[in-house]
Amino acid sequence: MAESWRHRKTLILSRSDMVGLLTPGEYVDCVEHAYRMHGLGRVYMEPKGHIVLDRYQGEWEVMPSWIEEPEAAACKWVSIREDNSKYELPAVFSILVYTHPETGFPLAICDGSHHTLMRTGAAAAVSAKWLARNDSKVLAILGSGSVGKGTLATCDAVFDWDEVRIWSRTQQSLDRFIAAERAAYPHLELRPTTDVEQAVRGADVMRVLGIPPGKKVGEVLERLLEKVLDDPGLNNRERLEELIREVEM
Repeated sequence: MAESWRHRKTLILSRSDMVGLLTPGEYVDCVEHAYRMHGLGRVYMEPKGHIVLDRYQGEWEVMPSWIEEPEAAACKWVSIREDNSKYELPAVFSILVYTHPETGFPLAICDGSHHTLMRTGAAAAVSAKWLARNDSKVLAILGSGSVGKGTLATCDAVFDWDEVRIWSRTQQSLDRFIAAERAAYPHLELRPTTDVEQAVRGADVMRVLGIPPGKKVGEVLERLLEKVLDDPGLNNRERLEELIREVEM
C-alpha cells in the first residue's frame, strides 16, 4: 500500500534552525559529493534563471536541481540587493524549497542564507583540497562579508593553515570581520589587509627572504617557475624554500 501523505506537514526552518545543522567539514563533504555526482551525470541542473529590474540595484535568481544519490530535489530563490547596507541588511537573502522527488510534496521551506555562505565557502574548500599543494600553509580570502566567513570556516577543515590573509576594500569591514572571527580561530594568524596584491602574491617568497611586496618578489617567482617547469618534482614547500634562497644568492 502506498504511503499516505494526507497528514504530512511541510517543515519550516528559520535561519537559527539552519545554523549548526552541519559542521564545516560536513559542508565540504556534501559539496564534494555533489561535484562527483555532477561529473558522473547523476545531477540535473537547469541554467540559473535571473530577473533584473532597472528600479532595483540587484537581481533575483532561481536555481532548481535534482540529485540521484541520495535522491533529492530542491530549488533556491535568491534576492541580491547591492544597496542593502543602508538598511543594515545583508546584500543576499535566499530561501530553499525541498520537494519529495516522486510526489512533489513540499517537504521543507528553509532559510537559505546561512546555507548559501557555507556552501559557497565549501566550494572554495573543495577546490583547495584537490588543486592546492598538499603543503599549502597560507590562505587568502578576498572579501570580508558573510561568504568570507563561510570560506574561512570550511577551508579551515581541509588544511592546517599557518596564516590566513583577509582582504577588503575598507578597513572598517576588516575590523568587523577580525573582531567577529578571531576568537573562533586561535590556531590561525589572521592578517587583514586592504592591499589585494599583498594578500595574494609572493607569500612564501616574502616570508623566506624577509622582503616586502614589490618587483623583487616577481623576479624571484619568475626564476622559480622556470626551475619548476624544468623539474616538476621541485614543486614542494621545503624544496621551493631552498630554491628561493638559492636564486636570491
